[in-house]
Amino acid sequence: MNDILLEAVEPKIEIRSYVYLRRVVNDIVSGVLEGMDEIPVAPAYQGDGPDPNPPPDAVIWISIGDSSHKCGGKMRPELLRDGWNWVRETRVNPEMEWIRRNPQLQNIAVLLHNPFGNWRKWMHLDQWDYARAAQLSEVTGESWDAWADVPYDVRAYVGASTTCYPFEYPMAQEQSGYPFQDTSMAEYTRMVIRNLIPYQRVGMGLVVDVMSNMVVSTIKLIGDYGTVYKSQEAVCYYIMKKMFGHIGIEQLPKGPPTGHTRDYCYPVLECDGYCSDDSFRRMHGDLYDQQPQDIKDKWAARGKTNDISHVKGNIYRLLSGGSGNVSEFMEGTRRILSDGHVPCLGYINEIIKAGGNPMELTPS
Repeated sequence: MNDILLEAVEPKIEIRSYVYLRRVVNDIVSGVLEGMDEIPVAPAYQGDGPDPNPPPDAVIWISIGDSSHKCGGKMRPELLRDGWNWVRETRVNPEMEWIRRNPQLQNIAVLLHNPFGNWRKWMHLDQWDYARAAQLSEVTGESWDAWADVPYDVRAYVGASTTCYPFEYPMAQEQSGYPFQDTSMAEYTRMVIRNLIPYQRVGMGLVVDVMSNMVVSTIKLIGDYGTVYKSQEAVCYYIMKKMFGHIGIEQLPKGPPTGHTRDYCYPVLECDGYCSDDSFRRMHGDLYDQQPQDIKDKWAARGKTNDISHVKGNIYRLLSGGSGNVSEFMEGTRRILSDGHVPCLGYINEIIKAGGNPMELTPS
């Protein structure tokens, strides 16, 4: 690995061109991956652009790690004891069988939310490192590798690279300039690759949190826009693209901030967008007009509007059945499908327990 080349991603000038940034970062990441034979580039990688493959009819969303607080120690004891076979046998298989009783929903994918736990205050990318350090052998061992043999599409939903210690970006604190201090870009890049290998090795797809916030100015602030995520996310994005070909991101890809052109937005506009059904409806859908004007103005200043014509990828809307409210769950799923989006359904087991009929998932 060429550390000198990697350190070159820390320029002291403001990068105002998306095209130039893409070329610089792409060259750096290409050099990293070419120097590590055990990390093959995804065969489907074609650079920027939407996923050419059709999306699934629906996704089974299984939460392993929570979103907002430490839950590595809160993994189900059955998972820690029996490994991922327990998840496949008690959640994936029965829920997939139930959904497929609806003839319109046959191509079903699985999304594992924080599969190696959420060990810090914020969701983070380096979950594998934490699980290995905790010696969770049933979670990181052979039962994990068995995901490579399942006959359906599986995706891992992981946290951001900006919340990985010691590379953490202080989200709650205003900070201008480059966030790295005592850490190097080379070490950061090794951390990202090391924690993505487990997903790539078993053929999973990848969805990453937070990355929709990034704009092209990676080193300094542009005008009066405010604090932005820095260049480690640009590097992380291109590592993911090289390793997985196509990725999804949390929330919808944002349009340019107020007063800026598309040149200030990086190519997440062409990624798939994942967001909760409630967030989608409030920011972009039927509940948008009910939101206070000051909230709408704040969203618009950050590139969020109810106009989603800039989104080129597929839209996945997460809907939870955890309350066991069958009619609400069915109505929500039909609404998502009617909008032409993909329902990403959580806690289906609770809907099954409540006697839900899968034929009611689709519009009549």
